[in-house]
Amino acid sequence: MNQIVFGNYILTRRIGTGGMAEVFLARKLSAANTAKSLALKKLLDKHKNDPETVSLFLNEARLMSCILHPNIIEVYDVGEIENTPYLVMEYIYGKDLYSVIKTVQNLGIPIPIDIIFYIMTEILEGLNIIHTARDNKGNDLKIVHGDINPSNIFISYEGEVKIGDFGIAKSRLDTRKKEKNVLKGKISYLAPEQIMLKDFNHQIDIYDAGLILYEMLTLKKAFDESNDERLMNEILNKDIDSIVYNRKEIDEELKSIILKAIHKDPKKRYKTAAEFHKDLNLYIQIHNIKLNYVMLKNFMCALYEEQLENELMISRQEKSDYSGSVSITPIPKTIINLMKDRKTGRLYIENSGTYKNIYFKEGKIYYVSSNYQHEFIGEFIVRRGILPRDIINEALNICKIENQRLIDYLVKKGILKPYEMYNTLLEQIKEKIFHLFSWDKGNYIYFDGEITKQEALPLNLGDFDFVYRCITQYTPTHIVESYLSNFIFQPIQINTDAMQYLERIKFNASESKLVKIISQKKNMNEAINEAVLTYNYKKDEVLKVFFMLEIIDYIRHQ
Repeated sequence: MNQIVFGNYILTRRIGTGGMAEVFLARKLSAANTAKSLALKKLLDKHKNDPETVSLFLNEARLMSCILHPNIIEVYDVGEIENTPYLVMEYIYGKDLYSVIKTVQNLGIPIPIDIIFYIMTEILEGLNIIHTARDNKGNDLKIVHGDINPSNIFISYEGEVKIGDFGIAKSRLDTRKKEKNVLKGKISYLAPEQIMLKDFNHQIDIYDAGLILYEMLTLKKAFDESNDERLMNEILNKDIDSIVYNRKEIDEELKSIILKAIHKDPKKRYKTAAEFHKDLNLYIQIHNIKLNYVMLKNFMCALYEEQLENELMISRQEKSDYSGSVSITPIPKTIINLMKDRKTGRLYIENSGTYKNIYFKEGKIYYVSSNYQHEFIGEFIVRRGILPRDIINEALNICKIENQRLIDYLVKKGILKPYEMYNTLLEQIKEKIFHLFSWDKGNYIYFDGEITKQEALPLNLGDFDFVYRCITQYTPTHIVESYLSNFIFQPIQINTDAMQYLERIKFNASESKLVKIISQKKNMNEAINEAVLTYNYKKDEVLKVFFMLEIIDYIRHQ
């Protein structure tokens, strides 16, 4: 997929889709290209108007936001954009436990025992935090995750273990009505009390953790999953002793721990994750099993060596060399950089909900789009007095019915001649660009190689000289002053390699003289004083020439 903008985030690719939501690899629009990757989860469009699904989604976001712990995926942001609820989480470079188990099964190798116990103790630490979480008033939140299974346990390439996906979690904060006769969660990991539709508590998570431990040790499922009816019957009726019977991977001590964790009767099951962790830790100590994240990290990197290299390569490609805040890097500088590098692609700039796309082809601007209604072609034609509003409104209604563009309709019907439409479009696109040069805030990102699907006319806007004229006419002095304030007393160094860019700016005689004055001075402060006090230049004029020289890299600062 092409990278798309969603509020203050760039969605680089879809990494997962479920029944309720889809998850994208993302990063913050305003962040530098070194910013860490994020996972953005947003509700599917088909569920946006379903109150129950929206409530489920918001409940997940609320619960995850309440918990901050290394073994729980962290939530950074929750909100709604264009009527779509979303939450932003840390992205785990790694695999879920389900994938790890499948990989070792396919390779015909076991998971090393120290790795199994490290993963298990981390899961139990995370569960203990979930089950004992309190609100800011100290009240027990009574959180039940309800969907602990290998697909929701994430293992990073750095050796981290994290619990995620609180999509069906329950808590004291949950305002939804209690549902009767409804099963939620993967059937293979439903506790007996859930299947029997009895009341349940956090012990269902402990039951699931016990099944995960068994699965990692044996690389087999505890129950027959050939069909749902048989599976549920086994969960309810199968003798749990037979699950661990004659398994060489499980000695008697470990067998008793697993059986207690997955006991059918919650009263005979571990009461807390901490109790389960305590018994497991005692076993680890008795058998002198050494645990640390480095072993898991090395195991993951060895298991996924080739995939890890591919993911890192994709990650580098997804990070744009041109992204950031307009308040730090003014728009004219970004445009000049793209021109200098002869880029072909799309520059996206957003400010308070208004966005514009500038399309470049080999460093030249060839198309501009905008969501600013004031700049739509129909509005532009009316504002310029080219045609009255009633003709435009009638034409727009017909275009909507016939699914055609306004400009095509106006030319086809002879309302405007082709050359008149070309000149109108040229002026409209110029206006869109002029408006951008006045922006002093917002965010931008460049998408290399992206081209417009719209038919683009040859604009012949020029390049460096066009940018300079836009700066002189449309960029407020405070933007220029703010950017140059860091350089006012820094020594000036002339970069002769940038002479090729300087020569493409059509300075008049007065401006050329100003360039010469600036080039001969030690710093910007001295140049301004000389130009204003001795040669009667306006400070605004000096600043904008200096700004242009700086952004084309003709002037460097030592």
